[in-house]
Amino acid sequence: MTDSTRLPFPLHAWVESVLGPLAESDAAGALAYGPRHGDPLVTARGRRTVERLLQEVRL
Repeated sequence: MTDSTRLPFPLHAWVESVLGPLAESDAAGALAYGPRHGDPLVTARGRRTVERLLQEVRL
């Protein structure tokens, strides 16, 4: 997580460790669903998530 998305309380280490994979899975699902169903908002959410993950060097 970046400083701008930090929560005001600490997360358990195992929660931190699964946030990246969950975000990756959500992005993949959004990019698969959005174009297929003509939903530009879902597609945009998937692209934003991928961009954020790339900035955090998760992908």
